[in-house]
Amino acid sequence: MEPFVHLHVHTEYSLLDGANRIPDLVQAAVEDGHRSLAITDHGNLFGSLEFYKACKKADINPIIGCEVYVAMKSMREPHTGRRGDNPYTHLTLLAHNAEGWKNLHQLSSAGYLEGQHFRPRIDLDFLSKKTAGITCLSGCMSGPVNRRLMREDESGAMEMAGRLQDMFGKDNFYLEVMRNGMDAQDKLTEGMVLMRDKVDAPLVATNDIHYLRGEDCEAHDALICIHTGAKVADEKRWRMDTETLFFRTREEMNAVFSDLPEALSNTLEVARQVDVKIDLGKQRLPRFEPQDGSSPEKFFRGLCEKGFAQLYPGNPGPARERLEQEIGVITQMGFLAYFLIVWDLVRYAREKDIPVGPGRGSAAGSLVAYVMGITRIDPLQHDLIFERFLNASRISMPDIDIDFCKDRREEMLHYIRNRYGDENVCQIITFGKMKARAALRDVARVLDVPLKEVDEVAKKVPEGPGVMLSEAIELDPDLAAVKEKDGVHKTWFDLAINLEGLARHSSVHAAGIIIADEPLQEIIPLAKQDDVITSQWDMKGCEEFGLLKMDILGLRSLTILQEAANLASKKSGKEIILDDLPLDDPDTYALLQKADTEGIFQLESDGMRRLLSDLQPTRFEDIVAVLALYRPGPLGSGLNKRYIERKHGREKVDYPHPLLEEVLRETYGVLLYQEQIMRVAQKMGGLQLEEADTLRKAMGKKDISLMEGFEEQFLAGAAKEQVPSATAQEIWDMMKKFAEYGFNKSHSAGYAMVTFQAAWLKAHYPEEFYAASFTHEAQDTDKLRILIEDARHHGIRTLPPCVNQSAEKFRVLEGGMIRYGFAAVKGVGTGAAETIVSLRDDQEKNTFNSAQDVLIEGVAKHLNKSTFESLIKAGAFDAFGKARVDLLDDLEEDIKVAQASAEDRRRGQKSLFDDPPEPSLEEMTSGDAGESPEEAHKSPRPLSDGERVRTLKAEKEALGLYLTRHPLDPYREVLGGISSWDSRNLGTAGDSVAVSLAGIASSVSIRPTRKDPSRKVGNFRIEDLWGSSDAVAWPSTLEEMSETLAEDYIGLFHGKLKLSASKDQPQLMVERIEPLPEPDQITLKGALEIRLPTAVPFDELKNILGRHRGGSPVRFVYIDAEGKQRVRKANSDWAVQLGTSVLNDLQGLLGPGRAMVVSGGGA
Repeated sequence: MEPFVHLHVHTEYSLLDGANRIPDLVQAAVEDGHRSLAITDHGNLFGSLEFYKACKKADINPIIGCEVYVAMKSMREPHTGRRGDNPYTHLTLLAHNAEGWKNLHQLSSAGYLEGQHFRPRIDLDFLSKKTAGITCLSGCMSGPVNRRLMREDESGAMEMAGRLQDMFGKDNFYLEVMRNGMDAQDKLTEGMVLMRDKVDAPLVATNDIHYLRGEDCEAHDALICIHTGAKVADEKRWRMDTETLFFRTREEMNAVFSDLPEALSNTLEVARQVDVKIDLGKQRLPRFEPQDGSSPEKFFRGLCEKGFAQLYPGNPGPARERLEQEIGVITQMGFLAYFLIVWDLVRYAREKDIPVGPGRGSAAGSLVAYVMGITRIDPLQHDLIFERFLNASRISMPDIDIDFCKDRREEMLHYIRNRYGDENVCQIITFGKMKARAALRDVARVLDVPLKEVDEVAKKVPEGPGVMLSEAIELDPDLAAVKEKDGVHKTWFDLAINLEGLARHSSVHAAGIIIADEPLQEIIPLAKQDDVITSQWDMKGCEEFGLLKMDILGLRSLTILQEAANLASKKSGKEIILDDLPLDDPDTYALLQKADTEGIFQLESDGMRRLLSDLQPTRFEDIVAVLALYRPGPLGSGLNKRYIERKHGREKVDYPHPLLEEVLRETYGVLLYQEQIMRVAQKMGGLQLEEADTLRKAMGKKDISLMEGFEEQFLAGAAKEQVPSATAQEIWDMMKKFAEYGFNKSHSAGYAMVTFQAAWLKAHYPEEFYAASFTHEAQDTDKLRILIEDARHHGIRTLPPCVNQSAEKFRVLEGGMIRYGFAAVKGVGTGAAETIVSLRDDQEKNTFNSAQDVLIEGVAKHLNKSTFESLIKAGAFDAFGKARVDLLDDLEEDIKVAQASAEDRRRGQKSLFDDPPEPSLEEMTSGDAGESPEEAHKSPRPLSDGERVRTLKAEKEALGLYLTRHPLDPYREVLGGISSWDSRNLGTAGDSVAVSLAGIASSVSIRPTRKDPSRKVGNFRIEDLWGSSDAVAWPSTLEEMSETLAEDYIGLFHGKLKLSASKDQPQLMVERIEPLPEPDQITLKGALEIRLPTAVPFDELKNILGRHRGGSPVRFVYIDAEGKQRVRKANSDWAVQLGTSVLNDLQGLLGPGRAMVVSGGGA
């Protein structure tokens, strides 16, 4: 048998074309006795590093190659298709030494950076400059030589073969032949054999491997359909014309090429030339050059000492000892430059007033990071451990992730490129994998399985990391039954299992960047994703190669907080510095205890609010704990309940052993943080903290062999501390169990600081907090609607935009009102917003006197009709006392007048329309007694019902929401008595739960079903006061309710909830729609909630409730003497008959918003 090596092999990184997982591929090579193996993915080197490591581990020589796309003219000219004048062909390139590897990754990089058009292409001219160290195979059927042979252009084929042979050298060019059962290919192989002697080039046999086993052909075919969007059953679709592109054994290849033994043995000759080494583990940190000319070491020490003296005056011993220990580790491990680079980024951000987070991840445990100003959390005060972040036993580089203002993240990236060289910086690629549910969906689509069934099946598959479809089927009899239902379903599941986990697409990592010590094109392959230059290796690969990886994250909350703090500083006349806020502020904790956390970072979900309400935080450590507790592990184990019960003295606080009291006192004897595991291991087991960190990781990964060694060490250490062996074993077992869900305290503390700052601002400067939140959440209409409703609940009105009062952003007015920002109006944008503000500032008294003034000034600055339309619809012209519908009807003519007037002004002529002037704003509003300009959206003339509807619809179109009046306003106080469900809590209901939603139908889309065009399905949203929910009405429902399912229909929508595998939000399967009666005709269920004012008119209140006596419970919400919100259920003597009558009476006594019907009757 002739020796043979596979030299043309595609892995899963030939995205949606290759189906080989690298570990399986290498294992197949080992089992078949191969000593070498190649990787040649389409146009990229995405999998090259993973392949290299896998081969080295298996003692196989890795041959790193690429099947490159070669433009037949210029790579810089667009691809024109196969029949155009600039098509691309394929060549198989293999690096055989260090120079060849460098040339290969530079070729691949150039394909993306310079030749990307449909495919990452190079051309022959560029290739000719990068041939050293590379072996070239002439390619598959799409190779340039074969293309000419297919056209029966033998002389052209020989000319191309000769050109390639001249480029690569006689010893490094081979004619590639394949036999995969295709007639056209067999003819090409015959042609190659005839050419062999004419061009004096050896043959080499390949198999163009795309999948591992012959039986995987069907799965690969489905993968191609996923890629092309075709159906498997489509006879006309593109497909591979063979079933043999699998990993053929050496014996099988010998059988196929028995007549061309040299084509087999030549593969070994190619492999013998290959000696490529990728230098892993070498640190490639860029050198940091201090601007003061000092050495990095001296500069680093100076920064540490300066910060230490400011933060720890008097040079306290424990702090000094910790500082010196950390500096020693950092210096010894060679990471001094890393800290300086991070310090420089944070310094630049703060100098440019770019908000920076106080700390993220385990880096908050570093005292050096704290004294350098990288973090703003005192690790000594909060008992954060440096070894959790960095210690001498760690192989990888430290990882300091930094949160910056989301809106200015690009500024930080720009600074990094300028500081370290654009050629030394890139972002990181990431690969989307075909997870279990996604695989089921993708395969179902190409097999044409009905969508409804796909949704029902997919939701049975658990979500989360590590979920395998095959395991889910074993654990769920319902899934197993679906799989065995019939042949189609078995095929569906089998193909999905086969494809699950494969790379599906590439994209840009959300935060990661690489900073190198030399141009990246010199050392790694690069790609381009949507004009962003990235590595071709993922984050893990870049780190293993020794590159500096940093996460530059954009956090919108930082932007909101800084803007709110700036507004608060302006209002108070004193600078509000977020990092200096007192962490014992009672008003902040009162807000958290009320769970009044809409808009508060990390605390907005219903579950988090319940946790806060139960826990009643009274100190910063409670916020840290809340963020660690609200996760599946602690919640599922009841850890949250133990913490709460112990905090409030309802359960005794005890400790597994007195030695651990100091470690667990902060959390009431409950193991909550990963750092506590380390402290327990240190204090009881005698482990060094760096050993304890290794133990923590071993427990988290369930590394049994590593844990066994530590267990013996821990128990021996505990014995030295006189801990009974049974107690020590019990504590060890407790640590193992806890490690499954323990949280990083350093990360929790860093984010708790952001949470506290948000809560402080909302408690002390609510108007400024809401204005900043509105501005930066304006693109998310549902989120904005919720925030506006929350502000209204706090007595803060949001007014429509006004050409005389609005700014680009939302702004706070005197009297605690917020004016809508121009830039948040759809169809206006930042540029037009800035123009309007600038024009207004140029007016006398900074005020437009008339709508015509706005139009004249605006058209002169090239504002267009659609901008004015959007502003009018939003209410920005309301101040001029003319109905919006009239302004819209007259707009076209008014713009013509304005254009003529603007042109006359430009020429210096007096316009006919300048005299007489329109009445001024003061004149127009002088007759409206009791109306301020803020209320001028009320039309000066009565509107018909149709005009009112038109005005509201236009407002929603411009703002994305109803602002001045909501169609559900008449129901505002009774909605809780109509249904216990709304857009805020719908996600907490279970799958298939029957619910009713009161709301308005919007975004209604009626379309034919795919299987029966005569039947219709309706997709729509159900909007309420707080947001919107996804809904669908299937044909059976729609046929009965076709007249009610219309845009803006106000009704009660009944159905069952569906937790869809493909949607983030639940979907209501509507079964019945009924009109919403007038509020006074609705039978209400629930309880009457009365929010008591400070001075309670008890006699009048009692009289009102007595007049409406009934069977529905009453509960009072009030603020106690300590400023805490309390809820008390009244006894049955106070029960009332729910209805609009009692609500109207109570609101007449107590004021609007003080009485409403809520679901449920408990306190």
